[in-house]
Amino acid sequence: MPRTPKASSGRALLVAYKETRPSRRRIERQADELQSAAFQDLQEERDLWKGRAQDAERSLKAKNDQLAAVQFFLSSTDPHSGEDVQTTLQRLNTEIHQISAIIADILGRDPKIQEIPVLVDPRHPAINDMFMLTQHRLQTALTTWCKSSILSWGLHDSVGESLSRARYDIEKRGGYSQALIPVNNGVIARAWRTLTRSTIESSGISAEDITLLANSLSMILCGCCGYAPEVVGKLELEKKADAIGQLASQLDKMIIRIHSTEYELLVPKPGDKFSHSTMEDVGDSLGEESAVYEVGEVCSIGLKAVAESGYEIVLLRAQVLLLPK
Repeated sequence: MPRTPKASSGRALLVAYKETRPSRRRIERQADELQSAAFQDLQEERDLWKGRAQDAERSLKAKNDQLAAVQFFLSSTDPHSGEDVQTTLQRLNTEIHQISAIIADILGRDPKIQEIPVLVDPRHPAINDMFMLTQHRLQTALTTWCKSSILSWGLHDSVGESLSRARYDIEKRGGYSQALIPVNNGVIARAWRTLTRSTIESSGISAEDITLLANSLSMILCGCCGYAPEVVGKLELEKKADAIGQLASQLDKMIIRIHSTEYELLVPKPGDKFSHSTMEDVGDSLGEESAVYEVGEVCSIGLKAVAESGYEIVLLRAQVLLLPK
């Protein structure tokens, strides 16, 4: 016959139960904690999806911008938009040689001759044509390069972003001039620098193509900027692109000078002397304002602009070494 538990044992069990039973306050606190955790999880999930939605919106805008850039570059009037990189670079090389030939022909000298003679007739009408053709060919080459990056390199992110910025520069910042082409060359050059700087190494084009591009840039700098070959040879590809941009900006300034003032083409040669008051855009190496300087090395074509007031300004297109007299 089983034994009946003692009353003391029952009371002990009751006390133990009361001690282990959660209190109402504890239950409410646990419920609040669970509710707070669930709410925090929902907030985090909401923020996650909100972030994804914002990323998607940014991505959509970027892709729309890239598409607009592609349409912008491919819909322009350049007849060479379908060329591949190799063909484009070869044509660019040809055009740069043509530019050099034009300059040499107008100056009446052979490209192999180092000394640049003074022009006999600086007001020859072909001078204006030379600047126009040079500017037109330069912009055509830069725009074609943008198109080639679309057609031959593919639209990976770095190219797409660069093209979008290039299009923005051209459409939003590009002013209109009285020159042969409607878009400011400096803007095109800025787009060119952005595109080459961010994509040239990651484009996947061959080392031979990059070498061909570098050679083309060298021809521009030597043929149009007046840089010595040994100086150009030491420049990295990015530095060459920057120098091209400076050239484009100078071309724009010269075109404006030609259209707004009487002009005279000036070809400085060693021994020519200039005072500080007639020099412009030659850097900070001039020294004392009262000094008279002479050209220490052959510099490139300059433009002597005569304003209506009679004040003469000598513009030098290239970096030159000026020696105090």
